[in-house]
Amino acid sequence: MHSGQGLTPENSMRTASLALNAQSQQKLSITRADAGVLYIDESSQLQGELNHAASLRTTYSRESKYGLDRNNYSGPRERYGRIPILWYSQDHLQLPPVPETSSMLAPLEGTSNEHKVGAKIFRNAELVFQFNTAMRFTDETQIQILDAMRTPGGRKLSHAQWQAMMKTDRGAEHPADDTTQRPDESDCYHVCYCWSVITMAAFMLARVSAHRCGQTLFYAQAVDQPQTLVDCATKAAFFEELLQIPSLSTTKRLPAVVLWHHGMRVKFTTTLQQPFAVQDVEGTVVGFEPDDKDDDAKAALDAQHCQGEHVCALMPKAIYVKIDDCDLHFLPPAPCSMHRWTGHDASCLNCTDAVRPGVFAVKPLNRTFKYYHDRENKTKYINVRRMQFPLTPALAMPLYSMQGTTADPGMVAYWFFPQRCSPTVRWLIVYVMLSRPRSLATLISVGLTDKVRAIIEQGPPEDLVATFHKLFDEKIKETKSAAAQAAKRYGLLPGLID
Repeated sequence: MHSGQGLTPENSMRTASLALNAQSQQKLSITRADAGVLYIDESSQLQGELNHAASLRTTYSRESKYGLDRNNYSGPRERYGRIPILWYSQDHLQLPPVPETSSMLAPLEGTSNEHKVGAKIFRNAELVFQFNTAMRFTDETQIQILDAMRTPGGRKLSHAQWQAMMKTDRGAEHPADDTTQRPDESDCYHVCYCWSVITMAAFMLARVSAHRCGQTLFYAQAVDQPQTLVDCATKAAFFEELLQIPSLSTTKRLPAVVLWHHGMRVKFTTTLQQPFAVQDVEGTVVGFEPDDKDDDAKAALDAQHCQGEHVCALMPKAIYVKIDDCDLHFLPPAPCSMHRWTGHDASCLNCTDAVRPGVFAVKPLNRTFKYYHDRENKTKYINVRRMQFPLTPALAMPLYSMQGTTADPGMVAYWFFPQRCSPTVRWLIVYVMLSRPRSLATLISVGLTDKVRAIIEQGPPEDLVATFHKLFDEKIKETKSAAAQAAKRYGLLPGLID
């Protein structure tokens, strides 16, 4: 949503700061001016202020063509520049945005005017369709467990249901006649809510991938530079603390260490070039360019056999990634060895073979983040400038990134929770985790305990369910009635709509 509106997470969401510059005006004119439908998926993660910003900026981009009054941009018929169809899609039992108070379903008291308007636009939806059957699942026991989780007030699991869950534990013993085929962990998504666990899973996945492919695993450590002179910033322990920050949200999407090898599956941690090289898009490493002065890295790259693991002494110039399902030419045509001095020759078959569509040169980014260094005084921080590649192993996924994704061919679920975690978020963590794989046979659990069972059996958070029903129950009934009348009138879905 940010990138689609020409914004970044660092932009202010205040109304006065949302005017379009020339570049944003041109971009939104192309993508919004002639649009008839705007579809917003996973809208449970959309902050109220961002929904407001998107509506206002879309109105700015369409006002001259359709004669709009920008002062009415939030009205039920005027929202999003009077676009004919505004379509939100979501499961309300999903993780909310961070912080929770920015959710469009959260209480409005004490929030900004921009948040209130954004939430109002969402809540003013005229038609609300509620789907009751998920087509993802192939396991009846898993469906029953998820149904128990959604039961208001909670419901106890049967002994057989909990045993089916326990069989997913990595250390569980399986009977000799058990024909269940567990997926290979190195091919599965590794998912956890906690960044500290995901960081370790990423390291493990990179090592296993390099070993399987027989390739040298290269490392690049982030280069951190404090922007403020303080005593602690001159000590080695300070820089080690910076490298130990697991959360990419804290470090502006730049990891402490990047690992890669030829043929490794990776994903972008931030948007580099729209609309192809965007956050969470996956690809395959096809090479990298060491720094001119890093002779050891050049030797390891040119070696005819695997060098095990190699730490780059200097930050490489670029890592080349072939983006999935993309044939756009990002790089200039490369000449073959015979035309190295004369340049690419389109009539030469060797030169033509050297052209690599979809290959993107990922270069180190520089971003500044705040580091709160004083444990006694939580308000003290210094700005740290980090240089690093925005890449991580593709299958190491924080739970937020897994929402809306089906975990094929399987998922390793790490059942760990933050120390400071509300009961609502704990329940949502378990629910989202259990609803990603297609069946329990494709789920591998780490850290599964009776605490997880207690969360499953307690039922959905009352505040979350009550808010949704209060806002939309009546509209759901009216929409279903209108849909049934329309189906009967046009002879659609006979016998399937009451």
